[in-house]
Amino acid sequence: MQLVKQFHGHSGCTVELYRNRDVYVVKKSGSAKLSASAEMLICLHTLGFQTPEILDIERDSITMQYINGVDMKNYIAHADIDQIDQLLEFINYYIEKFVDSPVQDISVAIKNKLNDIKLSCDLSTLLVDIELLYNKLPKCVPVSKIIHGDFTLDNILYYQDDFYLIDANPTDISSVYYDAVKLLQDLDCGWFIRQETNQTNYKVACSYISRQLKKRWQFLNNHYILIFMLMRILPYATDAQNQEFLIKEINRLWQL
Repeated sequence: MQLVKQFHGHSGCTVELYRNRDVYVVKKSGSAKLSASAEMLICLHTLGFQTPEILDIERDSITMQYINGVDMKNYIAHADIDQIDQLLEFINYYIEKFVDSPVQDISVAIKNKLNDIKLSCDLSTLLVDIELLYNKLPKCVPVSKIIHGDFTLDNILYYQDDFYLIDANPTDISSVYYDAVKLLQDLDCGWFIRQETNQTNYKVACSYISRQLKKRWQFLNNHYILIFMLMRILPYATDAQNQEFLIKEINRLWQL
């Protein structure tokens, strides 16, 4: 196989694109979590979701089919209302798959995550009362062993008239109540377009999708979950501009 391109992924992994004649494959390496991510993608595929075919799993690397699809930033930028509704239908389909999972108490996982955030981040500029936030978060929620774990617009591709899930991230908080709220990081806060100078068209489409989702799924109206999910990004946001963005959004939501 011929190495075509090498770059670093969002999680710090090394990502390599290879070509074998007319077939392209992707190899990701550098994280012990990759095998679990690949296994989750395989499980999601069994539930009817389109995912890259996993070709090989090793201890700290995976090799998979290359999906030459359209990312959601470009999809939304050029979509008409029917295409936006198609994306909305896909999101609803994802939530439907998991919202009726057995209810479990995830209090310990939430408390542990908040403690980790307090230990690893400087929260002095946040207005958030951590104890009050914990009390406001839903804890007895639908929990599924199979869930994407990082259900954001960055992890959805459009390819051959269908939506593909990529980069699953198994988590201790494996509830669709929390996983689906990650979309609001993009839809309501604009995380996925934070570096775009002209955001008007994006915001119109994202606001429409968000309103439709919140009409159907009441749990998406709990902005404390969104605050919690944004805070979970803080330990990984080493860039000062990203930290400033997150702190501004968290403080704005806390004052609602």
